[in-house]
Amino acid sequence: MRAKTNKKIEKLFKKQQDLLRQIQNIGNLCRGTVVLLKQSCSNKNCSKCKSGVKHPQFYLTQSKNSKSKLTFVGNKNEKLVREWTENHKKLKQLIDDLSDVNLVLLKSGAFISAN
Repeated sequence: MRAKTNKKIEKLFKKQQDLLRQIQNIGNLCRGTVVLLKQSCSNKNCSKCKSGVKHPQFYLTQSKNSKSKLTFVGNKNEKLVREWTENHKKLKQLIDDLSDVNLVLLKSGAFISAN
């Protein structure tokens, strides 16, 4: 029974190290969501706007203190900012997973050294 418990704890420590490694390698991140808004331009002679077709523009939307904020991203940076927002979501999930592993280790009595 003890050998089984030790193997479980060993697996948890390996999972912990794997999660820490993934967190370390997450890369750049940004909280928020990339949204596509269609807007009319200021050019009075724009054929698109005259025909009712609006120009697509990408923005980053963020909420803080119950207020939403839009930041212009543009078409050129859309993929990069999407990657950053995905990295933020991944990081949140990795932190939740690491917290769950650490809680199980704590409950099992396998105390984690602070190194």
